[in-house]
Amino acid sequence: MMKSTDVFNYTISDGNGGTDIGTITITVIGINDAPSAQDDVGVIVEGSTLTVANSANATLTGDSYDATGENSGDVIDTSSASHTDSDADASASLSITHIKLSGGSNSTVAVSSSYNSNGTQVTGTYGTLTIGADGSYTYAATTDATDALDTGESATDTFVYTLSDGTAITTANLTITVLGANDAPVARDDTGTINEDDTLTVSSDGNGNKHCCWSVFC
Repeated sequence: MMKSTDVFNYTISDGNGGTDIGTITITVIGINDAPSAQDDVGVIVEGSTLTVANSANATLTGDSYDATGENSGDVIDTSSASHTDSDADASASLSITHIKLSGGSNSTVAVSSSYNSNGTQVTGTYGTLTIGADGSYTYAATTDATDALDTGESATDTFVYTLSDGTAITTANLTITVLGANDAPVARDDTGTINEDDTLTVSSDGNGNKHCCWSVFC
């Protein structure tokens, strides 16, 4: 427990020339304040993986990353005021202790020490988040869940994480925005049977999505 003091000297007079000097000492005793966390954001293109690793306290806060490759940062940014512990002593450290999908039916889960070794996984609506206590995380967009997104469209997964300094806790959101991309068409081998002098036309893919047509004339 830390303490600090303010000392004030004052002079008292009886109005007849008699004076004396006194001292007022104020001691301020510190209490354990909860760490301060701000919401974090990440941006990823569908079908890609966004990696944010604990690296020299780099920050993800306030930035958007286009996940065509790997990006470095840290959901715990101790280099600025976004994630701080104002009364931390020399041995205190910030860590992520629990996480859950915002609005999801799943319960809050405890976070393991590092995402690099059996990190904690939380399944979102559009991908899977793997996170460690040091703030490092990887988010992999699920192809099946994001294929319906066209270019210019987006979807979000929001996770609620708990930040602790070892005594007090606070919570914040990690929001991942998944950007739609122009997916290449998938071609499969087709077969058809036609009688001589007839026309065979195939014009539907059966699920209402964009499709190609082909015709055979004999």
